[in-house]
Amino acid sequence: MPQGERVDSGIEQLLTDAANSFNPDDRAALSRLLRRGYGGSQRRRTVFVLFVASSLVAVSAGAVAISRSAHHSPSRASLSARASSPRPSAVAAPTPAPTATRSMLRTCPPPAQDNGQSSPSTWPNSTMSPNECQATGGIRVTNPIALCCASSTPAVSISGLKPTAGPISGGNAVEIDGRGLGTTKRVTFGDADARIAATSDTRLQVTVPAGPARTERVVVTVYATSGLARASYTYASPPSVSQVSPSTGSQNGGNRVTIYGENFVNVTVVSFGHHAVTNFTTVSPNELAVDAPASSPGTVDVTVTAAGGTSSSSSADRYAYLP
Repeated sequence: MPQGERVDSGIEQLLTDAANSFNPDDRAALSRLLRRGYGGSQRRRTVFVLFVASSLVAVSAGAVAISRSAHHSPSRASLSARASSPRPSAVAAPTPAPTATRSMLRTCPPPAQDNGQSSPSTWPNSTMSPNECQATGGIRVTNPIALCCASSTPAVSISGLKPTAGPISGGNAVEIDGRGLGTTKRVTFGDADARIAATSDTRLQVTVPAGPARTERVVVTVYATSGLARASYTYASPPSVSQVSPSTGSQNGGNRVTIYGENFVNVTVVSFGHHAVTNFTTVSPNELAVDAPASSPGTVDVTVTAAGGTSSSSSADRYAYLP
């Protein structure tokens, strides 16, 4: 077999081996690319195949991503320079790159936007090393020669909300923690859109929209490029106190008092007049147990501060301190 044919045969085998990491659609895109640039003289064909082979091997080794300049045929100066170099008698195996972490692949465009001709300049900015990309979703061919990572960001997930409840009027700030949140485009509480104040891959800061007219749990949905994630949030009506039992106690405090009412959701403070108590037990959304603090003799209002706000004073919440 002539030397030129041996080179072509060896390079074609190298191309086949390097393309094994791609899925069938990607290999088809690569095949179309080769048909476009593989014609012409023996020298031109060999130079073109050498370029594509070296690029693919470098990417699969984690060394470099193929530039968009690969759309163009090698320049005449490049051909002349390569023609003056001795032609190899065999194709040597590439030297593995020492590390894959320095060569980053861009995120593939969303499938709905990827018509095979989108420009890498419009792709998401997130990146991942080729090794990480292969582990999470694989490298694929688009445009048709530019390479991108099909799963360069983790699937979106929510690990928690802070706080998990708030007033039905909305307007309060909520932090959403999780992963893959950096590409979030929309957040809804029930059917209403929240205002996104800040984003990062692990945290969102949003302003809660107004909610239903009464206490109700709703679904919070995060819409991100990599998918959807959901959590729950409770809209709470303002709490109310309907009974304090017993309604009297020593000015020295310390006696156990049970408070009955409604909407005791995420209670933070129970107040006896101007004395705030943070050590209490939430028995249910309708019942609290607390030790009365010390106070001077007299009658005070017992109020409850919860996710929905602070209860209004009424005759039902009175507590009398006795000398």
